[in-house]
Amino acid sequence: MCQLAEDDTPIDALTPAQQALLSSPQTLLYALQFGLILSKALEQKWGERYLQYVELMVSETRIYLRGHQDPDLLEALASACHIDVDEPELNIDFAYQLFSILRAYRFTLPPQALRELEQRQNKTLAESEDQPQDLDSHLAGINQFLNEMIRQEQITSGHHFVSVAANELAMFPEQGIEAIFGQLLTYPWAIEALLICTLHHEPAVSNAAISVLNHVPPKKWKQLTNSQYLMLIRRFGGDTVQKHLSAWQKQAMKHVKASVPGRVESLHACFIDGNQAMMFSGTLKLGNQHHQFGGVFRLGLGLIDAYFHADLDPNQIDQLTQRLRSEMRAIPCDPLLLAHLLPWALHTQLHGPEPLGLDALPMLAHLPHHWLEPQAMTLDRIRDVCQLQPLSTDELERFRKGSKMLLNTPHTIDWVVDEIAPGLNKQKQVRDHHYLAQPQQYIDSLGMNALIAHFAGEKATLTHLQPQWYLGAAYVLQLGEIGRKSFPLFDHLAEHSLEWQRQATFADKLQGDISAPKGYVIKVELLDSKPKIWRRFTVSGAVHMASFHSLLQRVMGWEHAHLFAFQTSQGMLDEDVALDEIPLMALLNEPGDSIGYLYDFGDHWQHAITLEKIQSKDCRTPKVTAGRGACPPEDCGGIWGYQNLLALRRRKRLNEDEEEQLEWYGMDGDFDPAAFDKTQVEL
Repeated sequence: MCQLAEDDTPIDALTPAQQALLSSPQTLLYALQFGLILSKALEQKWGERYLQYVELMVSETRIYLRGHQDPDLLEALASACHIDVDEPELNIDFAYQLFSILRAYRFTLPPQALRELEQRQNKTLAESEDQPQDLDSHLAGINQFLNEMIRQEQITSGHHFVSVAANELAMFPEQGIEAIFGQLLTYPWAIEALLICTLHHEPAVSNAAISVLNHVPPKKWKQLTNSQYLMLIRRFGGDTVQKHLSAWQKQAMKHVKASVPGRVESLHACFIDGNQAMMFSGTLKLGNQHHQFGGVFRLGLGLIDAYFHADLDPNQIDQLTQRLRSEMRAIPCDPLLLAHLLPWALHTQLHGPEPLGLDALPMLAHLPHHWLEPQAMTLDRIRDVCQLQPLSTDELERFRKGSKMLLNTPHTIDWVVDEIAPGLNKQKQVRDHHYLAQPQQYIDSLGMNALIAHFAGEKATLTHLQPQWYLGAAYVLQLGEIGRKSFPLFDHLAEHSLEWQRQATFADKLQGDISAPKGYVIKVELLDSKPKIWRRFTVSGAVHMASFHSLLQRVMGWEHAHLFAFQTSQGMLDEDVALDEIPLMALLNEPGDSIGYLYDFGDHWQHAITLEKIQSKDCRTPKVTAGRGACPPEDCGGIWGYQNLLALRRRKRLNEDEEEQLEWYGMDGDFDPAAFDKTQVEL
């Protein structure tokens, strides 16, 4: 990770392997511990990039925890954030930024760490023991802090202020937050910012916003340009904020005009991250301004992410849309899709474990009012929206048998089970336990697919079917009468899950083997050679295939002059594959296992590589132990060209051209095709 930061690698330029590294919770634990003691020199050099990586890791860890109960990980995170105030290498400023990211994603931090950070922060907000400040100078300092931030970030709206300052506010003590909010009232968008902050996940921030709003001069409410924030607070605010809402609504009714929602002009949607989630992005016109908005609706949680970019140039919006279509394979949809998805998402939010995030409020506040009425979604309701008739028994049977067609749709491959319950090793066992026993998540996902298919702006294809295919499969699952019948969609996924587990088990075993590698006795033979040309040598099973290729070249006597490929049960492995990441033991596990090695795609030198024996100890230095036959010359026409040259050597009389041919290939004079001296091989 440090090397990535040193190279200044942007997040969108990370390779899949690098992304996988940063997605691991273990990498986050290391990054937090290292970041707390990051030197000032390194912070100045690549600290900003390092924080971008940390935010990516925290986001990925939050996604992981949404689907996994992992108290050990939470405990490890808390331990990684422990601060030793006496540690001379502690970088308190960088720790502040790391903790801000964690709190923004609702991670609980150790109280001791927060107390230390709050004490440091109080130095800018409260009286210092060495330099007492009067109230006027204290407020002047806060006002200067606010003005500088607003100027640098070019903040012109309440939701923009919250998007910039929400994480920072969470690190202040409540008195400091209230002082900041008090000074915020000098800006015309302050009421909007304060209303959004009443739903902040940190009680200190929400309480401070409530307190300041309760003392706002009545005429100040005239500056509120969108009264829909009050409706959202009524639906999603906790008991504390609800106590004060009626008073604010009275002020708004006196001074604020009814809000006019924007008109959604375009919408794109796609499935993401394998977590039963759909991403949407749209453009909205309000007056003469164009806005970009979007979010992620995850089944069982609601809106887990959202954004609202105000007043963008149409060209910017076009660029963002094209990127979404090319990188995320998003498809255009009728904006009315949101009229059905958002009520479903908001109903889920009200009854699920995930509170509505502040980032969703600006988007929702600008959408049509009737799109925001929380409502449970059922298959019958989806069927009515899609204007379909009830399905007959024969139609349901057809959709059951044809459910395998759904495997072509983008999201179903993510339904593969990562961790199969112990004792389940047959397809039907996995299907019944992991799929049919808990079908609701799949019913909901198929229903979501049906809605998207109905409102999609593209014609149905093999990867985007007509809505009745999704609804038909969902109804079959809802009836719950599959029993011993096949359900091809789940049958295939169960088999794929078992194969995934077999590969994971092998990978785990491989990791253990790599940590304690053993020596391999390898025999390589050039096929169709007469007399036989072969070598026997020892090598570590942990050697990666790039090095193994070079070793084969030296052992056989080839000259590294042509392309090559390994022929394995995993497919062809050539220079386009990361051979330096694949150990030999990944391909050869037991004595008798073999793979092919093809050298020179023109001459087609085909080799058979066999694992003859596994030694009790590792072989740190390769060694040739036996062999027979000289290596054929390069570019002689392959094994059959070599056989023709050997036939020339056996003839008693040669013409001038034939003699020159043997001389050209180095097979004249005392050349011995059976000769091989293992001591002459340089490894």
